[in-house]
Amino acid sequence: MHYHAWLRSGRVFTMAPRRFNDRTVAHKWAVKRRPDSADRFVLGCSGCPESRPSRRRPPRWSVVARAVAAAVGAPAAQVREALGAAIAAERGRG
Repeated sequence: MHYHAWLRSGRVFTMAPRRFNDRTVAHKWAVKRRPDSADRFVLGCSGCPESRPSRRRPPRWSVVARAVAAAVGAPAAQVREALGAAIAAERGRG
């Protein structure tokens, strides 16, 4: 479940386009936008579609390494080692 902040614009409340996963974060954000409590409120959302895990299959690195090796004319084992090191370095950056 996620939350949306509703802010008063004149007589009408409009939903902020931003989604919040936590109710307290949504409330703090709304307080910054509209300090008067009558001009804001936070509701849990039941109308937005739920996100689903991707059905896309992860890459098979051995197949990728063989294709790259064939394209550049290098041994597949060396390409796989270099690819594995590059992936580990990129994941370690996060």
